[in-house]
Amino acid sequence: MTAIQTDVVERYIAKEKRKGLRPSTINDRTKVISAVLRYARELNVPCGKPTIPKVPDRAKKRIQAWSPAEVTRLLESVRAISIDIYPMALCLAVTGMRRDEVLNLRWEDVDLDRKLIQLWPGEHWQPKNGKPRIIPIEEPLVSMLGGERLHPVWVFPCPRTGDQWAYWPNRKFDKARKAAGLEGGPHKLRHSYASEMVAKTGNAMLVARLLGHSSTWVTERYMHLLDGHLEGARAVMRGYVGNGEG
Repeated sequence: MTAIQTDVVERYIAKEKRKGLRPSTINDRTKVISAVLRYARELNVPCGKPTIPKVPDRAKKRIQAWSPAEVTRLLESVRAISIDIYPMALCLAVTGMRRDEVLNLRWEDVDLDRKLIQLWPGEHWQPKNGKPRIIPIEEPLVSMLGGERLHPVWVFPCPRTGDQWAYWPNRKFDKARKAAGLEGGPHKLRHSYASEMVAKTGNAMLVARLLGHSSTWVTERYMHLLDGHLEGARAVMRGYVGNGEG
């Protein structure tokens, strides 16, 4: 188990590629490796801690995202139809967090003075890739989080039980989403956040860190949003080394 390091995983992936396996198949197999290693660590069994890359699937369709106007319409619908899940929907929309990350968000992860959410691996829960990340937050989320705390631990407690949500309230979200005339699930809010960030900043590395993914993953799936920034880069470099004469 201790021999399973990053170089070993990379060689395994290269071998599977040579066999002609699809990226999705290879990724499914490396997920098994990751799960086994994670379980070994839980049992305190010595094992490697490799970085396991995700093989890009170029056959995948472009990311489908809602426009800012559609996100606004969705949030208004959620607030009107299912006010109890509005805080979670707003958090998804303005942070790009995953559903489980929102459901497991604790007050100790929120720094309102610095306007940050800090997702750290812990005994109670692990982020999807097991790595910590920091997400900046602004209004209106800052104001909402600065209000009355409904639970001493969980930021978004379930109003029915008064404790942590056991699962994402799909039925309520879908009802509001249909009322807004939109298609997709709550994960589409994450895509919408990423799409807007990439389109406005052109900084795939920054967006990758905010999402908790590798920069390669972001670049592959959001490349079509970078066209305007690429043209800007061309303009900057025009004449950089002269016209080749002299």
